[in-house]
Amino acid sequence: NYTACPLSTCNSNTCTGEDKKCINGVCQTGTKVYTASVYSTKAGYWICTYHYVWSDGSVGRDLQETSPTNCLGSSTD
Repeated sequence: NYTACPLSTCNSNTCTGEDKKCINGVCQTGTKVYTASVYSTKAGYWICTYHYVWSDGSVGRDLQETSPTNCLGSSTD
């Protein structure tokens, strides 16, 4: 009965990106959570580590990005 239980339209072709995940047939965008922010004096910018968390409690792999400011919001980190 596809009316009561429709087929999922969520798949690897329609739900792409590090922040996306198919959960119960629905493509969800995870919440970005910063876990570290380290200032590189040599490079002159912050190196920020983060991952995504989804509604089912799963956590994505650690990723990094650079920023002109501390990603954790603390000036002492």
